[in-house]
This record gives sequence, structure tokens and C-alpha cells, in this order.
Amino acid sequence: MGNYAAEWEAEQARALAAHIGRTVSRLESLAEKYGLLGGMLGDVGLRGGGGDEVRTPSRPGSRPPLRVDVLDTLADVERFVEELLPLVRGTLRLGPAVGAGRAVLAGLAVMGDGLGRVYSEDPGLGDAVSAAAWKLERRAGWIFGERSRAFALTEPCAACGMPALWVVPERMVIRCGNPACGDTRPVDVVLPVHVSGPAS
Repeated sequence: MGNYAAEWEAEQARALAAHIGRTVSRLESLAEKYGLLGGMLGDVGLRGGGGDEVRTPSRPGSRPPLRVDVLDTLADVERFVEELLPLVRGTLRLGPAVGAGRAVLAGLAVMGDGLGRVYSEDPGLGDAVSAAAWKLERRAGWIFGERSRAFALTEPCAACGMPALWVVPERMVIRCGNPACGDTRPVDVVLPVHVSGPAS
């Protein structure tokens, strides 16, 4: 008889590792878009963003209209880092950052580099970082006119076992393409549970 508990734990670990890899990519993309969004504001970009904002010299003449969607997205990214970075640093036992909460790009990098360890120490915090990263990266992408296409995953569906999973970025879901299944889950969470130790 096979060791089903060990197989199940190994499968959950693979699913979590795949989820972490996708989320780290979202954090890297969010950092890139944050810099580009700051550049769209010109002189208005000289805000309290913590040294990451793009500084452009003032030019005579008319200025482009102020984009509230850009301002709101930048503020939400800054709030995300300000609220969650201290928790991430505490979970990773890194201590407080110098000028804590001020350097957005550095904060996103710390979150990405340590996300695997965060999930092993505090899965709830890992989910919070993941959910915000996916949503903010998608919002930033919309500003640049990005409309992502669905793409396939290699991992099997947790509900039917078939390798038929697709990420649908526009709906923020992972959906099984097996017509007999059709299982759907949010793209920013790991299912069914986090593995915290050996099965009893």
C-alpha cells in the first residue's frame, strides 16, 4: 500500500511552490510598473514615495492632464508595502528597515525574495501578500492597456486530477478546462490547504 499522506504532502508542496513562483513574478512586474507609473506623473511624481519616484525636470508650456487612476494605483502600491513589509520583515526576522515603509521598490524585492519563507512561517501573511500583489499588478497593467490572455499550467487539477488548468487573468481565476469538471478558484490562493507538518 502506498504512502498516500506523503504523496499528498508532496503534491501540496509542488502546488505551493508553483503558486509562489507565479506570485514572485507578479511582484517583479509590479515593481517595474510602479516605476513606469511614477514617470507618467512628471513633476507631480515628486511625492512621498520613498526615493523610488521618477524625478523629471519641469518644462515650460502645457502639461498633460493629471491621471487620477495612476495616482490611486501608486498610492495603493505604497500602502501595500507600508502595511505588509513590516510584517514580512518581522516574519523573516530581518528587523526593522532603515526608513521603514519608504522604499517601495526595495520593499517589493524583499517580499519577493522572502515569500517562500513567509509561507512556511505564516501562510495567512503569504496569502495577504499574494492577493494584493496579483490585484495591484493587474490594475497597473490595465493602465498600460494590457489585456492578458489565458495560459495553461502544468500542475493537475485538485478536483479531477487532469492536467487541464488554465489561468484566466482577466477574471483572476484558475479554471479547469476539463468539461466534466470546470473547477474554479481564485488565482491568488493555494488550495486546498497549507501544509504545516506531517499528516497524523
